[in-house]
Amino acid sequence: MGSLLEIDGLEVTFATESGVVPAVSGVSLAIDRGEMVALVGESGSGKSVTALAVLRLLPEPPARVAAGRILFDGIDLLRLDEEAMRRLRGRRIGMVFQEPMTSLNPLLSIGRQLTEAMVEHLGLGPGEAARRAVALLKAVGIPDPKGRLRQYPHQLSGGMRQRVMIAIALSCEPDLVIADEPTTALDVTIQAQILEVMQGLCARLGVALLLITHNLAIVARYAHRVNVMYAGRLVESGEAVALYRRPAHPYTVGLLESVPRLDRPRGAPLEPIPGNPPDPAALPAGCAFRPRCRLARPHCGERVPGPVEVEPGHRSACFEYRRLLAETPA
Repeated sequence: MGSLLEIDGLEVTFATESGVVPAVSGVSLAIDRGEMVALVGESGSGKSVTALAVLRLLPEPPARVAAGRILFDGIDLLRLDEEAMRRLRGRRIGMVFQEPMTSLNPLLSIGRQLTEAMVEHLGLGPGEAARRAVALLKAVGIPDPKGRLRQYPHQLSGGMRQRVMIAIALSCEPDLVIADEPTTALDVTIQAQILEVMQGLCARLGVALLLITHNLAIVARYAHRVNVMYAGRLVESGEAVALYRRPAHPYTVGLLESVPRLDRPRGAPLEPIPGNPPDPAALPAGCAFRPRCRLARPHCGERVPGPVEVEPGHRSACFEYRRLLAETPA
């Protein structure tokens, strides 16, 4: 049995005044049923573009899927007509968008927004949809769920709005949920609560989850596999345990070292990644991470490194991965 979602060689470009700019270049990843997979990288690395390409929500033009396949349960999403894609969105693929305050309609009640998809996709009547909405709000940890149906987004906290978004994404019992930065702008306690809720619900319902985030640290205890993205390309991928134990790309190491850790001495300084992410319209020659990389050598600027299996199931797109692995022997 194949994976639930398979992205193979995805290429997405944007037409700009400066010419055609690559946003996603040759991305390939897979998610199995019931699996939680993380897609990690800095802002502008192409994570959200990849997610929107799966749901075919990119504005065309200026965006264009230039190459690749996106297979969902064996169906090539890029070949579906718009009506077939509309029936699939929300029903079989749910989405938790990045900003709940802008994703929720401020003029509609929580109940209206939560029951709309169930009426449309599942054919439920208003009463049955409302009862299911109450159960969903209770499942995501919102107190007084029946009373919340009458409230509006501005009456809820940021964490509660995000829980509502999760409830909406799960309302039609999808096979896959894509969560785009679901914990952005939330404090660390609420972040942990949101991730616990998502992990528990997906495990209980057998839903696959693609978790998109810029913070490699927060997915350590939740994701089965991790994909690290930089400048539109996947630079490292593998099982979470192996990737955290022996990262095989300097960018992954930089992400891990730039966040606070409990196993470090109190007061130990963070080590931010030097420099800034590259301009997609003017990527450096060769490896895009080369200008910020402490391991860079002249040959790193000659061509783009392709993914290499450094350990079973663990791949890295770095010419110098052996030097990096030597620093953390198995």
